[in-house]
Amino acid sequence: MIGALHSKSLLVLAAACCCFASLTPIGNLMAGVALPLDAPAAGDNFGSRVAISGNTILVGGPGNTASHQGKVQVFVASEGEWLYQTTLSDVGALRFGTGVALDGNTAVVGAPGSNTAYVYGGAGSAWTSIGQMTGTGGFGFDVQLSGESAVVGMQSGPSAYVFTASDNWDDAEILGSGDYFGHSVGISDTAAVVGDYWRNTAYFYRLDGGNWVADGSVSRGSTGSSNQFGYSVAIDGDYAIVGANQTGAGSLTKTGSATIYRREADATWVEQITLAPDELYDNDQFGYSVAIDGDFAAIGAINQGSWESSWSGSVYVYQRVGSTWIFTGKLQPENGTIEDQFGCSVAIGDGKIVVGSWHEDLDDLANDNAGAAYVFDIPTLFFLPGDANFDGHVNEVDAKILADRWGLANGATWGDGDFDKDGRVGPADAAILAAHWGMSRSSAEAASLSSPAAVPEPAALGLIPTALACLLAFRRSRAAQS
Repeated sequence: MIGALHSKSLLVLAAACCCFASLTPIGNLMAGVALPLDAPAAGDNFGSRVAISGNTILVGGPGNTASHQGKVQVFVASEGEWLYQTTLSDVGALRFGTGVALDGNTAVVGAPGSNTAYVYGGAGSAWTSIGQMTGTGGFGFDVQLSGESAVVGMQSGPSAYVFTASDNWDDAEILGSGDYFGHSVGISDTAAVVGDYWRNTAYFYRLDGGNWVADGSVSRGSTGSSNQFGYSVAIDGDYAIVGANQTGAGSLTKTGSATIYRREADATWVEQITLAPDELYDNDQFGYSVAIDGDFAAIGAINQGSWESSWSGSVYVYQRVGSTWIFTGKLQPENGTIEDQFGCSVAIGDGKIVVGSWHEDLDDLANDNAGAAYVFDIPTLFFLPGDANFDGHVNEVDAKILADRWGLANGATWGDGDFDKDGRVGPADAAILAAHWGMSRSSAEAASLSSPAAVPEPAALGLIPTALACLLAFRRSRAAQS
């Protein structure tokens, strides 16, 4: 008889069998960790730029000291906790830390006040200077790093430069010129992107035979128009994101937008989606900062706030599912206050999102702009437990995916039903799905759900066999019908 049951009925029954299961909560959906800055002072502007690679984070504070010499603080994760390790600085620098980049054991720090970018090698608390790059016109305002190549931009253009370790970070290759070309830069392996917000254009480049060659461009609006398309850029593999922080919407001004592009098989860059949340208001400046890594993109709206905390700032996070980018959540610190401008910088890497808040105060009443930076864990934040198809709901569709992938091991993913992230689809995943049956992303946020890495209670485990019997019976019945 069981083989004749409709699949949906079986799946609902499977979920119902575990409806009393409970999970041990291990974190709030929106929980972020403030990095423990070492002796921050008024005017430091820590968080102006941030970078992450592996278990290391860099936080720039270009306003440090009365002369704006600037510093960069280094943090390393140890046993689940982010610890301060050391501070990078240079006595001859000005606004050191305006740009920061990190890839493995190499770091690049821009100091546009002295037109210099500094290269460091090391790890943990042991970092040594291994090179310097110099230029003019605010050189070092934005820096990005990929492997042994660094791209360095200028605050107001008109050029961007690529340096390599093989040339001892000395001999530069120029990527174009003009207007505010180089205000924002990005690099990923053999591809680079450079923003020119005055021309409302982002320019792509590719490494070809040892030389960087033009690879097309994308534009929004005419030269000098107020969109500022290209104010921020980022690139990862075949995906790039371009921020336009002063785009308007209807009668509203400077609400902002960001556009994601994909590099096709013929090497052309094609728009996938333009993002602009409906809830934006005048001067929110969504797109002021952007980051992209793997299936996630993060976009800062530095002036978004409320009546109680105007310009406190926020960061929107999107996830790529197939060819679609879906909104997965918004980051805001629990202690956000007026003019913190949380989201002035953002970086993604190794399952983490790092966000700078350069105008945050040591004391909420001091208005001292010491700055701050926060780390958010992506799985804890945005994966609704049991939601295998990422549509924001836990229902029979997700149960069917779990049944289809049952027993999969050695590399199973969340999309296969591996909700406890152990690489296998099995009983623990069924318990997680059942415990969240019928929930949606909005209800999960309201309830401050536990993270998807939660472990089933013993009582829940005792209910699993019945649910599994239903799921396996469905699989057998379907096999018999084929």
